Amino acid sequence: MKIMQPVKDVFERITFFVRRLGRVQKHIKKARKAKKDLPVQAEVAKKLDGYIADFLNGKIEKIVTVAKKPELVGKKIIWQFWQQGVDESTPKLVRTCLDSVKKYSNGYEVILLSKQTLNEYVDELPDFVWRKFGTGGFDFPKIANLVRLQLLSAYGGVWLDSTIYLTKPLEESWLQKDFFALQRSSTPPPDLKIFTKFDPIGLSWDEASYVRMQNSFMIAKPHHKIIDDLLSIHFEYWKKETQINHYFFFQIMFNRMMQHDEWKNLNCEIVCYADFHRFLIAGLDRFDQKLYDEITARWGVHKLTLYWAKRWEKKRIYAGSLAEFLITNGTR
Repeated sequence: MKIMQPVKDVFERITFFVRRLGRVQKHIKKARKAKKDLPVQAEVAKKLDGYIADFLNGKIEKIVTVAKKPELVGKKIIWQFWQQGVDESTPKLVRTCLDSVKKYSNGYEVILLSKQTLNEYVDELPDFVWRKFGTGGFDFPKIANLVRLQLLSAYGGVWLDSTIYLTKPLEESWLQKDFFALQRSSTPPPDLKIFTKFDPIGLSWDEASYVRMQNSFMIAKPHHKIIDDLLSIHFEYWKKETQINHYFFFQIMFNRMMQHDEWKNLNCEIVCYADFHRFLIAGLDRFDQKLYDEITARWGVHKLTLYWAKRWEKKRIYAGSLAEFLITNGTR
């Protein structure tokens, strides 16, 4: 065993070194894709500006989401959603994340919903939503956007995606706000390059980018105007259009709404989303205890990814990586 462990360590180091070399071409491809994406974002933004103008002029119906369990309105609730329902077939990464939320819920009730149980809390999504589901970019993440808005509108509370991993309770100062979402800061982090290399579209500080917030973690009081109006405009778009032309459609809509004082004045103080993504960026690198301790000392909510879950199922998560550590150690 004394011989085998050093050999294993050397093998792991070689594996991670080779992988870093392979990243260079990926970074180049990502950068090219991001450059081409900016005009697409601008087109989506222009179309959404039309919907926002119609909303402000009273041409779009204001949706009022009714709570089917009124006794829960305004209560301390963390909302989560896994469409299929959680069982032994649920990816281990997802179960690990859900367990971490329970561990650090800090007095909040965690309500995990599925497609089957959602209508116990809010009305069924309109028929026109399900008719378009699976076509033209109207996919599951876009359905989840509607679900988070419905629940936060009707009840308020906290929304956490099923791939959010907690290492401490959520900041009390965030929980006290009428509305909160992590957003891009005006000043980029000092290590900006690691973010733009990892995701030059979703984590860009380019002034031409319209993607400047995260919706995987949101807090709101019941029927907050930003949430209600986001939902109303979303529904109108689903009703009229045949395509959603961008993965970050929600984020672009939020950005365009924040150009108007009606919503801008209700936005929260900006808390940068950089640290939120540090586990995600380092996930397939060799586990570094010092880095882990540094991140968790200052930050407790972390975005992970289903991509790791798929790699885990195929036994393609690198041994000794941060991702392996998080999945196997869970909420120890």
